[in-house]
Amino acid sequence: DGDLYIAGGTVTVLGNVHGDLIADAALLNVVGDVDGSVTVVAGRVEIRGRIAHAVRALGGVVAVYGRVDGDVVAAGGVVTLVEGAAVGGDVVVAGGTLTVVNSATVDGNVRGVAANMSIEGHIGGNIRVTVDHLQLTDGATIQRGVHYRSDSSATIAPGAVVAGATRRESLAGGVPGGQVIFWEQAAIPRALLLLGVGVVILLLLPGHAIAVADGVRGAPSLALLGGIGATVFVPIILALLMITVVGIPLALMGTTLYLAGTYLSQVFVGLALGRMVFRLGQANVRRGVNLL
Repeated sequence: DGDLYIAGGTVTVLGNVHGDLIADAALLNVVGDVDGSVTVVAGRVEIRGRIAHAVRALGGVVAVYGRVDGDVVAAGGVVTLVEGAAVGGDVVVAGGTLTVVNSATVDGNVRGVAANMSIEGHIGGNIRVTVDHLQLTDGATIQRGVHYRSDSSATIAPGAVVAGATRRESLAGGVPGGQVIFWEQAAIPRALLLLGVGVVILLLLPGHAIAVADGVRGAPSLALLGGIGATVFVPIILALLMITVVGIPLALMGTTLYLAGTYLSQVFVGLALGRMVFRLGQANVRRGVNLL
């Protein structure tokens, strides 16, 4: 009785767990029933038993074969609800591919972000996703509407049934200023926007901006390693936070700060290069010459 914490290479849970299951494994196969929730980080996750509450999984492959009474929140390269799988709540995904195969059912909504999404089974609620490619095959049944963000139209088979409205929005349309940010031919407007942001930062916080730029200039190798580390590890940490209920607000806040920091880093790198070209010393913090 109680929660089960487990870690290993290949882990198979054959018996029932009368509490929550928390696991870290290369391969996790949950055959028995779990009275609580399942939270797992694994290379491959297979849920075959009945889960009384939610499944939160981070893995290269996440496959649900059994019954999950609550939500399925999954971040993975491939997320699949196989034939006969049933989810009583929502399916929330962040991954390369999501497939809900024929005879799999989701009583709630399907939400999230994926490169490819194929719906063959029954969805009791809405589909609200951001995707590169969305496919509704023959036999797919969506009890409510489909709202998706994509630059390509969904492939909807003649035999697919959508009870509500189907609406597509471009990726740029979902982001404030996105028509400028994502437009491939908008290099000049984007450059002017970034220049304007840089001017505002230098006018309001010249000392701080120059200090950051001189830090990059003084230790470029360290700055490069820090940038690579942030690019690799920060998204992983944010994904781990996203699969926990208490971590979702932190993950959303962290994602916003990460994107803002990534964008603003261009300003400080440009300032560092400019100060290097004009050979400005640390004592030279005049706004005019630094704006130049």
